[in-house]
Amino acid sequence: MGLGAGVAGFWRRTEARAAEVEPAASRRVAAFVVGPAVRVAWRLRPALALEAALSGEVLLGRPRLGYAVDGGFVLREDGASVRPRLGVGMVIFP
Repeated sequence: MGLGAGVAGFWRRTEARAAEVEPAASRRVAAFVVGPAVRVAWRLRPALALEAALSGEVLLGRPRLGYAVDGGFVLREDGASVRPRLGVGMVIFP
């Protein structure tokens, strides 16, 4: 059991699909990621193990998709603030 932290990157690309719409400039957006994790490892050989990890990540500062209309922001999609993650990997010991 542990706590993980990191940074997630998003690339936002915009394009106008109608003549009366002016797209914003494309840019990168970074979000802070933090959450608890549980890891289990099975040692297959003295120098090799198989590891599984389950975590729930909380995205802080994730991008919000929407439109600017008459000076106001109209939200189209907020995205998930918590996302589950399952990972499987091999661990090699020296």
